[in-house]
Amino acid sequence: MHKPRDRILPLVATMIFYFLAYELCVYEYSCSILLKGLLLGSSCAVFIILAINFFYKVSVHTTAAAILPGLCIVLAIAAKGTSMVALLSGIVIAVLVGGARWFLGAHTPGQIVLGYIVGIFSQAAAYFLLNV
Repeated sequence: MHKPRDRILPLVATMIFYFLAYELCVYEYSCSILLKGLLLGSSCAVFIILAINFFYKVSVHTTAAAILPGLCIVLAIAAKGTSMVALLSGIVIAVLVGGARWFLGAHTPGQIVLGYIVGIFSQAAAYFLLNV
């Protein structure tokens, strides 16, 4: 999807489904705060990408790949510890995804880094919003 308008419908649909999953998790099922944070963070990430999409292309792949390291960082801060294996695995996967997107010529390094930033910070923001 090279043009910004080609990405609008898939991003809106994804955002709606993530938000509906979050709502079900909050109001219908007793899900853990971790799952609620993951779903809310993913919804926020897609919303941010949709907003930025009108001005600049962001790598959705690296945003998704950065969610696991973001979640591990949140757990390290909130629970005073996390699995280093999970964190390092998430970082390796995120770097491989970003490298593949760059190698394929699908994104510039700036678009890839912005995807990482959106993924990590949306996850952190969602978790801390749920705990306020």
